[in-house]
Amino acid sequence: MVNEIAPLLVIGGGPGGYAAAFRAADLGRTVTIVDPEPTLGGACLLRGCIPSKALITAADLAEQIRGAGAIGIETGPLIIHMDRLSQWRQTIIRQIGKGLGELAKRRNVRWVRGRARFLDEKHVAVQTDGGESTIEFQQVVIATGARPTFPPGLEPDGRLVVTSTEALEWDQVPGRLLVVGGGYIGLELGSCLRLLGSSVTIVELTPGLLPGTDVELVRPVSRKLELRGVRVLLENRVLALEPIGDEVVATIQPKDGEPRAERFDRVLVSVGRGPNTDGLDLPRAALHTDGRGTIVCDDQGRTNRPEFFSVGDCSGGPLLAHKARRDGIVAAEAICGHAASSRSQKTVPAVIFSDPEIAYCGLNESDAMAAGRDIQVTRFPFAALGRAHTHRATDGMVKLIADRRSDEILGVGIVGPCASELIAEATLAVELSAKTSDLMRTIHAHPTLAEAMPEAAELVHGASTHIYKKPR
Repeated sequence: MVNEIAPLLVIGGGPGGYAAAFRAADLGRTVTIVDPEPTLGGACLLRGCIPSKALITAADLAEQIRGAGAIGIETGPLIIHMDRLSQWRQTIIRQIGKGLGELAKRRNVRWVRGRARFLDEKHVAVQTDGGESTIEFQQVVIATGARPTFPPGLEPDGRLVVTSTEALEWDQVPGRLLVVGGGYIGLELGSCLRLLGSSVTIVELTPGLLPGTDVELVRPVSRKLELRGVRVLLENRVLALEPIGDEVVATIQPKDGEPRAERFDRVLVSVGRGPNTDGLDLPRAALHTDGRGTIVCDDQGRTNRPEFFSVGDCSGGPLLAHKARRDGIVAAEAICGHAASSRSQKTVPAVIFSDPEIAYCGLNESDAMAAGRDIQVTRFPFAALGRAHTHRATDGMVKLIADRRSDEILGVGIVGPCASELIAEATLAVELSAKTSDLMRTIHAHPTLAEAMPEAAELVHGASTHIYKKPR
């Protein structure tokens, strides 16, 4: 029996799902969202982007206070109350969640709290606290996100061996923390927990931290980790994790060595994420997926069935909230007849909230060369900027990749203070196919960190004010 008819059904209330729902509603569609979470916002709001950045903000502030004596500001003993920090974090989540709920109401978007699975190509069953109901839909957007994946033997128990979800809920800082995986999640949380008092060991299987990231951008981060006493074991594998009492015995094997056992108070496993599509019964809807469960779709999110769309992490591409949001908007516009809309991957920026921060967009140096482009690469150090010195954050640089013939900006990489904010201008430049001459002629306020952008462009033309190169 059909309990409800939804002209447009959105499964998943994260950044991709609610963006699709809101945009479609703005364009006149009647929309229903089905999501099991207590509020809209998805994993990004509840367990990922927002709570982790709150913790990172607290850790950074603690570090600034510790170092304030260097600039003449004396402080008393630093005390970190993890319970109050947790309350502050939860307040942020509630405020944002409440705001999203109000936005849904104003758009007349119906939100059903439950789990959806396909019954066939026109119906879903929705499991709620009150039982199961059936919704008939005309079109559907699938936005169920991604979830952590684990190698055999490294599965979390939720207490001693955890994912980032549980780590963000700790009411005490662990004394000895093992982070399995040197990707962005493990690096961000491991770094900030070190600043909050943990003794941190990071184990990474590959030869470098942040695999896939330009090694030039990673180096300042690696140096800072070393200065702060974070132990980094590259080309090491964690073979097993065995909780014993209140400790975990980890078996760690170097690339060319014998396994050894080490004890830790907590272990954070962060080795990858996969599409969260297992519970949807996709075969009943005759949808095509790849071998990992990612839903195959085109550049508008349209699947092999024209009335089915997929957005965000479950549809492939970078697993990033801002990419999911764009996917959702594009899918909604396509559903509503805006055929020109598409979700280009050209300028999806990546941001890593390490210390210093890393951000990049467009082509990196190796990709540009592999594409056969004749490139010119410039590097402008933050140490040459007055504002970076007043921030006490002079590590890092802006790295600019330009086409030598056309002068087009192909890509930008930033490692340094506020890289997460500075990348926006670079992303716009790449999106608009701007030239380095455009960037260097754009006046930037002084003194700011943003001045690094035009100075990097000036280096292409041998004209940087704060970097001297002897004329040939």
